[in-house]
Amino acid sequence: RMGIIDPADPLQVTWLPPVPTGRTVYRPGCFTLAGRPHWLGGSSVSYNYDGLAYAGGAVVPPLAEVAVYDPGGGWLGVETTPEAVMDLRGMGGWPGGEVMLAGGIGPDTTVLASAWRIDPLPLGVPAASESQPIIQVFPNPARD
Repeated sequence: RMGIIDPADPLQVTWLPPVPTGRTVYRPGCFTLAGRPHWLGGSSVSYNYDGLAYAGGAVVPPLAEVAVYDPGGGWLGVETTPEAVMDLRGMGGWPGGEVMLAGGIGPDTTVLASAWRIDPLPLGVPAASESQPIIQVFPNPARD
């Protein structure tokens, strides 16, 4: 679901109808590339800040996927990402259109000290016969 904040009164939020994705995701990283909202990672189970489920306290697995919506054309779908991550908090724009994401929680409730650069280049419109990934994720080079 997306909300539009009134710049004259930030306490006023106009909520748009939910996007019919057929999926439920908790705490994904959300960002926009090429005018398209993206939801990276998250989990299919709600959890506390320690990565344990609210219901029962089990370890919650993060998702290794990104979902993309095109406001002009509708739901674009879900692509697999190289790494599973949830609870992304730090993100920002970068020159050239990239988005930088930092931190989060990985598998087995591991707190991540990673940074990812989300590259918008594959977001071009492929020919009908081509298959291209929606985004590419580049892990922190200091960890390679």
